[in-house]
Amino acid sequence: MDESTLQKLGPYKIIELLGRGGMSVVYRAYQPSMKREVAVKVLKTNLADEPDFMERFNREVEVISRLEHPHILPVIDYGESDNNVYLVMRLVRGGSLADRLKQGYLPPEEANRILYQVASALDYAHRQRVIHRDLKPANILLDQDSNIYLTDFGIAKILDADAGLTVTGQVMGTPAYISPEQGMGLQIDGRADVYALGLVLYEMLTGRGPFTSDRATALLLKHVYEPPPPPSVINPLLLKSFDEVVLKALTKEPDERYQTAPELAKAFERALRAAGPSAGKPTPKGGVVGTSTPMVPRPPSAPQSQVPMHTPVIPLEHLEAGPADVARRPEADFAIDVVEKPAPPVEAARPVVEAPPASQKRRRRPLLYLVGVLVIAGIVGAVLLAGGGGANGNAGTPGATASPAAGGGSEIEVFPTVETNIHEAASDDSAALSTVQPADRLIASGRSADGAWIWVRVVNTGREGWAKAADLNADPAALAGLPARSG
Repeated sequence: MDESTLQKLGPYKIIELLGRGGMSVVYRAYQPSMKREVAVKVLKTNLADEPDFMERFNREVEVISRLEHPHILPVIDYGESDNNVYLVMRLVRGGSLADRLKQGYLPPEEANRILYQVASALDYAHRQRVIHRDLKPANILLDQDSNIYLTDFGIAKILDADAGLTVTGQVMGTPAYISPEQGMGLQIDGRADVYALGLVLYEMLTGRGPFTSDRATALLLKHVYEPPPPPSVINPLLLKSFDEVVLKALTKEPDERYQTAPELAKAFERALRAAGPSAGKPTPKGGVVGTSTPMVPRPPSAPQSQVPMHTPVIPLEHLEAGPADVARRPEADFAIDVVEKPAPPVEAARPVVEAPPASQKRRRRPLLYLVGVLVIAGIVGAVLLAGGGGANGNAGTPGATASPAAGGGSEIEVFPTVETNIHEAASDDSAALSTVQPADRLIASGRSADGAWIWVRVVNTGREGWAKAADLNADPAALAGLPARSG
């Protein structure tokens, strides 16, 4: 098949190539009978001439096409044209989760929402005795309202080169998302998809998978034998309770994992709610990235192999339904109703300062008087300098004095919400420093008298200066609690 010159598949007119993967090529096409655009997925196979393949293809697609769920992308047509076997699906224009993750990891709240929808779709399919077999971010599509649609159910099994009615054969899969039992050629059930869903959750929280290698065989061996690192090792902002949920989903033994996808989703929801409101905001000691925090760029890692890999396959009619509750638990059971109040904040103890002896106090009084006079003179000079700065056209920028008022010492960690400039403390004309990016970490330690400006230090460069409070992602009450700086 010449991908660049293909113009028509059956009644569908090809408009453009949308993408290609290890098992298929996807086109945007036009369906004249319905006057609509659709997505046409052409399977990469040379088996279309074999009668056994077309018989199996038709049988498997009939099963897949009966899946009706709000978060499963339906197959609306299929066929064969000029030795090209294709599936027709609704055209989703929002890209995939893989595209989203190229920008960086997701806040836990957003990861939780996507996890819930994918788990709901998998649970429905498993109760219909259908296993996905190739769950990964590229097969999780998003529309323009960020709703998700799971696609490519059963594609891996359709491309089995030697299925028939035996339990041996080969299936196309992605090594970075393959379960240990599937890699070892054992019989699989829906818990193989639960393992893959755990990998997807891991990547949403950290921006990468637990194992990396440019060789498919090495990746497979890591899934079978190597324990994954906790997500918080890669993303230190994550809570340890998140580690427990993800690592249980990635247990090598299927019996020790969550037995269904909703069990995994509920466990993560409980961990997220138990963390309380602080789970959505960064803190000075490190917390969890929340919904208002900008995405952080993906950490560097070795490329994960997307090369299709041959592993044994179990025909649909031989699959186990898994635990009894997988096949009989109603859809309405997949609801989360956990209400846990966060623990009240604990006020830090005030430091105890030991008073000096009375004789020492008497000796220090003349020195204190002199220091007091110098401080008053310094304050008067600072006020005069501030007035001069306003006359030079910098009235909109707070003064550049670096000393907080008495009672200072408070610090909070903040993030810029937009690209913004901070202003150098020691500069008479408040010259702007280089732009601070949304991903930069800042430590705020003071504010202007009117609260409109915050004194911040850029963690990775050590630069300090004033930034507008409106440009910072932080609790207004926390900013108001910072010590005022004279200016």
